[in-house]
Amino acid sequence: ERAEPGGREHRVVFIGRPDIALNRAGAPPRAFVELKAPAKSADPTRWRGADARQFERFKEFPCWATSNFTEIRLLYRDEEFSSATVVPDSSLRPDRDDARADKAVAEHDPAPLLRVIERLCDAAGQEPNARDAPHLAELMAHSARLVRGIVRDRLAELHREQNPGHALLQVRQEFRDVLYAHPEAGGYSTGDFDELFSAAFAQTLAFGLLLASWLTLVLGPRGLWLGLLCLGGLIVGTPLTAFCVMHDANHGAYFRTRRLNHLMGWTADALLGLSSYAWRVKHNVAHHTYTNVDGYDADITQVPFARLMPVQAPRPWYRLQHYYIWALYCVMALRWQTVGDVAAFVRGRIGTSALRLPRRWDLAGLIGGKVIFVGWAIVVPMFVYPWWAVLGVYLAYSMVVSLIVAVTFQLAHCVEEADFASAEQLAIEPRLWAVHEVETTVDFCPRNPIISWMVGGLNYQIEHHLFPRVPHTHYAQIAKIVQRNAELHGVRYVAQRSLWGALRSHFRHLRTMGRLGVPIAVEMG
Repeated sequence: ERAEPGGREHRVVFIGRPDIALNRAGAPPRAFVELKAPAKSADPTRWRGADARQFERFKEFPCWATSNFTEIRLLYRDEEFSSATVVPDSSLRPDRDDARADKAVAEHDPAPLLRVIERLCDAAGQEPNARDAPHLAELMAHSARLVRGIVRDRLAELHREQNPGHALLQVRQEFRDVLYAHPEAGGYSTGDFDELFSAAFAQTLAFGLLLASWLTLVLGPRGLWLGLLCLGGLIVGTPLTAFCVMHDANHGAYFRTRRLNHLMGWTADALLGLSSYAWRVKHNVAHHTYTNVDGYDADITQVPFARLMPVQAPRPWYRLQHYYIWALYCVMALRWQTVGDVAAFVRGRIGTSALRLPRRWDLAGLIGGKVIFVGWAIVVPMFVYPWWAVLGVYLAYSMVVSLIVAVTFQLAHCVEEADFASAEQLAIEPRLWAVHEVETTVDFCPRNPIISWMVGGLNYQIEHHLFPRVPHTHYAQIAKIVQRNAELHGVRYVAQRSLWGALRSHFRHLRTMGRLGVPIAVEMG
C-alpha cells in the first residue's frame, strides 16, 4: 500500500479531497483518511459548516477514517466501526515537559491504532463484491451518486476554465437540446441544469448493468456464483431500465420529439418483452386519465382474480387475496410477454379505451421487439446452457422483475389512503381532474434517495400523475410545490414515509377489500 502525502491531498472528484489515500499497486484507491486540526473533533457527526458538508460527501466512501492526531475513527460509509487513541491527550498538553510526554507516549498501547490501520489497508485491497441482488442494488445506487458527483464537479471545472469545446460540455449541450430543454418547468433555475444532466448521465448505469450482466452470462466463464451475480445484475438492471428510461420515454418526457421518445420507449419491446404501443394506451390513457375508476383503469380492474376497490363485487376467494396476490404479481409480466398483448389487440380495447391494431412502424416495432426479446432472453442462452436451465432462470428472472414492477405501482394506488370511484359516482359528484389524481394517488419514501433512484422517481406518483410529460428528475422539487398548494386548497395529500409502511398499507387494503361485503356465518348455541 502507499499513501499520498498530506501536503498533496488525493483528488476524488465531488467527494472532496481526502488527505491520505491507500491503494494496492495497479488498483484505484479504496480507503481514505481525512485529517483535522487537533482542536477539532474526530467525530464527523459533530462537524459543523464546511466540515459537515464534507462529511455528507465522504459518506459515499465504503471505508474511510478521520483523525485529529489525538484519536482516529474508522467508518464504513456513515457508520462508525471502531476508534483508537493515536497518542495520549496528556502528552500534547503544553504544560507537560518533553520527558513526561515521551513517557506517556511510550506507555500507551498502540494495538487499537494498529488494528484500525490494518482494517484500512485491508479495505484498500478489497474489491467491491455484491452478496446478493439487494446488496448489488445498494452498490449501484452509491455508484450512481459517485458518477453524478464526478460529472457535476468536472462540469464546474470546465466552466471555470471556459473550455466550451470539451467533449463533456458537448454531451451536456446535446442533453439540454433534446432531453431537458426547459428545466424551469420542474421548478429548477437555468443554473441547476448541471445537476439534472449529472443525474441523467448516471442513469446510463442501468443500460450498462443490463448489458454487462447478459454478456458475462453468455460469453463469460461459467460458474454458479458468477452466474448468480449476473442474474442479480439482470434483475436490478431491468427495473432500472423500465422505471428510469422506458417509462419516461413512453410518456414523452425523455426527448423533445415524439419519434425519439417512441424509439427510446421501444426498450419495453426489446428489453422487457412488452408492447410499448399497447402500454401507452393501457398506462397513459386508461390509467392516467381514469385513475382508480372501476372498469376504466385496467390496472385497478383485476376481477375475477382480485378485488382492489369497494365497488367491485365480492367473491368468497377474495378473503385470501392478501396472501395469494403476491404470486399473481409474479406472473404479471409473463402474461403480458406472452398472451396479454395479443388478447388486448383481439378485444380492441383496454378497459374502455380503444386499442387499434398497429400499422407500419408500430407493427414492425411490435414484431421486431418480440423477436429481439425472445432472442436475447431465451434463444441465444440456449446455445450456451441446457434448455431447462435457460427456461428455469428466465422464469425466475421474469417473476422477480414482475413482482418489483407490480408492487411499485400498487403502493401508489392500492393502499388504504387512496380514493376509489366508479363512473356512476363521478357522474353524480364530478370533481376536478387534478384533485382526483392527487386523492387517488399516494407517494412513498419521498426522502429515500436510493429508492427514488431505483424506481425512477415513481415514489413521487402524485407529481407524476399531475405532470406525466415532465422528466422524473424534477419530481422531488415539484413535490414541495404540490404539497404546499394541496394544503392551501384543502386537498388531501398523502406520502408514506417508509417502504415498510407502504407495504403494510397495501396488505391491509387487500385484506379489507377481500372481506368487505362477504357474509359471515354466525352460530348461536
